[in-house]
Amino acid sequence: MKRFLLITLLYIFSSYSFSLSSSFANTEESTSLLGYEQTYEKEAYGQLPIFSATNINNISNKDLQLIKKSTTNDKNYLLNVNKTTKRLKELVAKHPDMLSISNIGSAEGEDLYKIKISSTSSSNQIKRIAITTGVHGNEPITNVALIKIIEEIIHRSDLQKNYEFIIYPLINSYGLKNGKRRSKTCKDLNRSFTDGKWSQISTLLAKSIRDETENNGPFEIALDLHGAIGKGIFIIKAHDNDKKLAQEALKFMNIDNLLKSKDTTYPAYTSNETYFLHSPGEAVSFNSGTLKSYFDKLGTPFCYTVEYPVSRPLDKQITLLTQLVISYLNVSSERFDNDNLNKQ
Repeated sequence: MKRFLLITLLYIFSSYSFSLSSSFANTEESTSLLGYEQTYEKEAYGQLPIFSATNINNISNKDLQLIKKSTTNDKNYLLNVNKTTKRLKELVAKHPDMLSISNIGSAEGEDLYKIKISSTSSSNQIKRIAITTGVHGNEPITNVALIKIIEEIIHRSDLQKNYEFIIYPLINSYGLKNGKRRSKTCKDLNRSFTDGKWSQISTLLAKSIRDETENNGPFEIALDLHGAIGKGIFIIKAHDNDKKLAQEALKFMNIDNLLKSKDTTYPAYTSNETYFLHSPGEAVSFNSGTLKSYFDKLGTPFCYTVEYPVSRPLDKQITLLTQLVISYLNVSSERFDNDNLNKQ
């Protein structure tokens, strides 16, 4: 109730302060929330291809075999955690000069892993990106898309030059094996990164993330991968103003694949009033205890939850999530290069 009242007050404030009468059908529209100004063009979405070195749109049978439909709930899919772990370890073994994997400990009877991607071609001004997957066990696609994302990074010298990646996969192994959102101790892990809500898993993961920050430097970007009901993919931002990085990444996506408001006017709630949309696919939320919010507390300037649409076919779910993450990495890497040029 408090969250609903807060969102409502914010919406009333934005409605009072700014004109919301323009329709998304117009060629160019300007929207604002709490002083955050933005302009977008409908025709700009999906006009340019997402640059990639691998075929990120090609979902193989090997990828799909990592997932199977639950026998007790036909709406849920289960992840073969052992096969997925094997795929990840095979990638590490194939690229030992770039990838490493370590066990950060055990919680609730399951091992947690950390994958590091760091290349000798990295610049002295390298920035660090954290990627997390499998927090909710009924969202297994995040782990399959992660394999595609890692394969892309391996083939991209530009990303290796600018970034070091720290990846925490398969966080809720029990949930992934059983198609359950919560952990074995019935914890919603994405509400447990706060005082009074900590679980064994979130405590262990938070310590590893904190140690990484203190020992090796802060993260510039954190991407927590999830799935949500609906047919549109979207990014949830930790802050209203992220220097338009999310919006720029979303413009490489086909607008028909993005989460939109009910009447296509913005800013607006989603139909279930869970999220507040600045523009198609660009959302904010007020949930507490999320992994995104924990990264934010540690000082990570750009923190996001990326939500794939669970109502789409499996191969489309994987493709859309992979596309959006790669698009974001492309945009942020290009921005990073431009910032470096401006400093010279």
